[in-house]
Amino acid sequence: MGYHLLVVDFDPKKKANIDEWNKLRKSLSDVTKKRWKLFGSDIEHESMHSPKRYAHYFKLGYYLFRKRKSIDSIVSMQQFYGIVFSFFCSLFHGKHTTKNIIISFIYNEKSGAAGKLYHRFIERAVSSPYVDQLIVHSKSEVDYYAKLFPKAREKFIYVPLGITDDSAHYYQYDENEQKEKYILSVGNSNRDFDFLMDSLKDTEYKVRIFSDRVEDETKGNITTHKGVSVPEYYKQMSNCFCSVIPLSDPNISSGQLVMLQSYAFKKPVIITASNVNQSYTDQQSAIVIDKTKGDLLAALQKLEDEEYYDHQISAAHDYFEQEFSMEAFGKHIGEVYNVL
Repeated sequence: MGYHLLVVDFDPKKKANIDEWNKLRKSLSDVTKKRWKLFGSDIEHESMHSPKRYAHYFKLGYYLFRKRKSIDSIVSMQQFYGIVFSFFCSLFHGKHTTKNIIISFIYNEKSGAAGKLYHRFIERAVSSPYVDQLIVHSKSEVDYYAKLFPKAREKFIYVPLGITDDSAHYYQYDENEQKEKYILSVGNSNRDFDFLMDSLKDTEYKVRIFSDRVEDETKGNITTHKGVSVPEYYKQMSNCFCSVIPLSDPNISSGQLVMLQSYAFKKPVIITASNVNQSYTDQQSAIVIDKTKGDLLAALQKLEDEEYYDHQISAAHDYFEQEFSMEAFGKHIGEVYNVL
């Protein structure tokens, strides 16, 4: 009997919130009647686009390929582990013996020759028989990616995202920062920070943007930071006034993770309208706006009302606990696994 691995971006022996991850593992085990093991190494503090992180994806993906005969199942919580595993299996024409489910599949098109090479790499991996299921976190993405990768059409399936609730470890309120009422905007994929900065520059609102696609600088009321660690991000989330998620392409899945983290931390969410996030937003849990300066300022003005503010954070937190816990996520993944 082979192993069943939940492949993660951290060392389970060192993870502070391992109890949350064990909820997912236990829920998955209960549904599939298999014994699942958390498997990974500590790279969560590496920036999302660092060469070291990408090198690790290939190193660990190749390790899984070499050990595939003793591995019955892989659930890749970071998509590139499953993609690289599939790539090596396809490259060396390995026998298909390992179930491979890829979680949170996201594909952002790139330009030029590098973009064409990247597309061929992803297409070869996901279209091969070595990927069994590609889980996306919005219903519209199923059709979107099916058209983009027609050979993998039947593999795309919608499952609501689930995340760990880390809020209890990071309530480190700073009275001075609270008085500033700073707005926090975070993300590396599909963000329109130019819209956010153009809309809020020279206003009364202080803005902090965390992304690997910006540089460290302060211009007036707006500060941008690159390469922010997860603990620092969580601390800033616990202190902020609200979370703003400005999306670039409304057809690409993004923003759900930050949205749910904001819910867990009891922070109001303002997000620009998209075609893929309806399962995570409503006017009770998040403020959905058109991507205009007027709508953004109006939403922020609503949050100045204390009663409205409290209602938003209460509704958002209840929504998180009911729909997006690690237990619920493990159950959903298990149901997908059982029909393979």
